[in-house]
Amino acid sequence: MEFVVFLRMITKVNAILEQLTQNAFKNVESGYYNVLASDSKWRKVNRRTLSDVIKDNKKSHNASLVCEIKFSSPSAGAIRSDRTDPVTKIAKEMREGGAHALSVLTENKNFNGSLSNLIAAHEATQLPVIMKDIIVSPKQIEAASKIGANAILLIYELFEKDLTRGFSLGYALTLAHSLGLEAIVETSSERGLERLLGLGGDGLIDVIGINNRDLETFEVTIDKTIALLSEFSEELENERRVLLMSESGYEEPPDITRVLKTCRYSPDAFLIGTSIMRSDNIQSKVRDFANALQREEEKI
Repeated sequence: MEFVVFLRMITKVNAILEQLTQNAFKNVESGYYNVLASDSKWRKVNRRTLSDVIKDNKKSHNASLVCEIKFSSPSAGAIRSDRTDPVTKIAKEMREGGAHALSVLTENKNFNGSLSNLIAAHEATQLPVIMKDIIVSPKQIEAASKIGANAILLIYELFEKDLTRGFSLGYALTLAHSLGLEAIVETSSERGLERLLGLGGDGLIDVIGINNRDLETFEVTIDKTIALLSEFSEELENERRVLLMSESGYEEPPDITRVLKTCRYSPDAFLIGTSIMRSDNIQSKVRDFANALQREEEKI
């Protein structure tokens, strides 16, 4: 009976992933990503990349904080009304709180995001900005470049399950780099991390993301990062060039401290969204997380 329930759960989760990708293709086909290049003045200067920021912090034994602007999600529902505060205000509060970079949801149907949100966040802060979307097409990567994103996020499992209709991970990475974009590739599985560590060592991936949300159960726990980094400690010792980012599940600063103290090879960056976006005081919440990183740095 338990096995039957498990099969039903997996079928439901796979259906959700397939629905997300189908919606992504519909968005592409609708022309949503057919945008003109932004005339932002910040596209005309020598901007710091996401990996530059992470590496600079890493030199002082400090991890980087990436704050995510996300108003809703299929799993969490409504997180924050986009009418509460304009994106520019949220982005500035994140920067003032100590964010080193931003991640902005641009998918509009399931996450209530927009391309204009990314442009606004970048204009307001000049921080490195990740375009976070369900990327299944070259048109989305081209749009990221045009609106001034510094990096894109790719989901390994979508390519592994061939939900991208022949659009390969290798081509996505090559296209991103040709357009001056960095690529973060995230996974939530041992199999995925093993594969990505190989690609990262070859310089094909700029940042490997560990998604603490299990894509087979949708459960979120920072134990996912701890388990995976412990499992691959030997590989990580041999792949010093690879930058690691732990994503999701960080509710309070002690969560970060726990991961940093537990993992021999701890993440170089933490991506935190929901708990910050739900806060009544975004700047203060971000500062608390940033202070947790600083306190940990002082112990080293």
